[in-house]
Amino acid sequence: MTAQYPLILEDNELTFDPKKIQEFLSTLIKTKSGADQVAHNMGMMASSGGGAVGIYKDKARIIKSVNDINFVGDNIVVTRKGKQVDVSVTTTGGNPPESAGGAFYESATAPTEIIDGDRWWNTGTGRLYTWIGFWAEI
Repeated sequence: MTAQYPLILEDNELTFDPKKIQEFLSTLIKTKSGADQVAHNMGMMASSGGGAVGIYKDKARIIKSVNDINFVGDNIVVTRKGKQVDVSVTTTGGNPPESAGGAFYESATAPTEIIDGDRWWNTGTGRLYTWIGFWAEI
C-alpha cells in the first residue's frame, strides 16, 4: 500500500499530516465568524446520512437532529410547500386556521369577510378592534 501527501503511511498506519490540516484551516479561518462558519460546515458534513434536521426556536437550537416530528392538537395546521413545512397554530382549533377565527387585518377600511375572533387594526385611526358580531374596540 502507498500513500499520497497529505496522507502519511507509517508502520501500516495511514494518517493525515497535521501540518497540512493546520495550514488548510488557517487559510479558511481569517476571523471569528469564519471559524464559526467552518465549525458549522464541518458539523453539517459530519451528520449521518446528510439528511439531519435540527429543531430551532428563535434561532436557539433545541435539538441537533431528529428522526420524526409529531404535531399534536386540533389547533395545529401543517402545510408542506416543497421541501419547506409551515406550521400554524390557530386560536381555537379548526382547519384551515381561518375557520377558527383570529385572522388579523391591517387597513383603513374594515374587512368584510370576517368571523368571530378576527382582529382589525385600523391604520387610519390607529385603533384595534375584535369582531364579536360587531367591531368592538380593544
